[in-house]
Amino acid sequence: MFCNPPYGRNIAEWVKKGYEESQKPGTVVVMLIPSRTDTSYFHDYILHGKADEIRFLRGRLKFTDEDGNAKDSAPFPSAVVIWRSKDIGQSLRDMVLDLIKGESMTANEIAATLSDRGQQVSRSDVGPILTKAQAAGKAKNAGKRVCSVTGRSAIVWTAAEGA
Repeated sequence: MFCNPPYGRNIAEWVKKGYEESQKPGTVVVMLIPSRTDTSYFHDYILHGKADEIRFLRGRLKFTDEDGNAKDSAPFPSAVVIWRSKDIGQSLRDMVLDLIKGESMTANEIAATLSDRGQQVSRSDVGPILTKAQAAGKAKNAGKRVCSVTGRSAIVWTAAEGA
């Protein structure tokens, strides 16, 4: 589900509802909201692991009229917030962790391998999973090497001992 809620005083209710809906099995909720990190709703429903991803947009959103002509810019920064239900996040997490049990891989290599297996996965899906797994002691940074997908130096991940 994608939602660009009204940016008025009731936005907290929309964010709360998005978070609550994401707790239902098989649900992904994506919201485009003002990046107001000082608000209660941001701390209560987005930060501290509540959201699976927070993508802060560079610059300000630009608006156009119905003819596509440039209008004003947003007076605030924006963010895209993504919540995934535990069953969706868990299964993708398990796939990522299973891959790095067998060999050390970069996030792009993991995403490419899962995509080859029919999963709709990108590097930006894999990164937060690896970060959370590292915090939980399930994955570890094994240094850097050239990524076979991008040809650039990248962090290599492996399963933590006993994971």
